[in-house]
Amino acid sequence: MEKTAEGRHFGGPSLISDKTAAASTQDLRNVIANGKGHMPKFDGKLTAEEIDTLVRQIQALHRK
Repeated sequence: MEKTAEGRHFGGPSLISDKTAAASTQDLRNVIANGKGHMPKFDGKLTAEEIDTLVRQIQALHRK
């Protein structure tokens, strides 16, 4: 199965949804660091710089 930013019902939320597009930079950082719902937290597994890189990549999906 090809992995895309569209997400799957049990595989994770869409990274290109309107809800994600409307999220602030801080909200995205918080979700990645602390998890939400079924998403695990990545604080301690990723550095602050890695989390910031992910946030920039997610935001870049919405600028295309």
